[in-house]
Amino acid sequence: MRSIYAGLKAYHGQHGDYPSAFTDLEAQLGGYVDPWPTNPWTGGPMVIGDHRGDIQYSPWSSSFELGVNLGK
Repeated sequence: MRSIYAGLKAYHGQHGDYPSAFTDLEAQLGGYVDPWPTNPWTGGPMVIGDHRGDIQYSPWSSSFELGVNLGK
């Protein structure tokens, strides 16, 4: 999550905004986050979603919330 956080901040620094919550974050932040984090429950890449280990992401113009779904 730290690497995604840092990638979001770097993206904002270059683009003046954060990626949409409806985007593929891995594709948008690929140049800023390497390697992309793995979901510890599925073994696949972390994605925005509602399943366990998925990224919870809410962007605003000057900030964002970032977390991990720890539910079922």
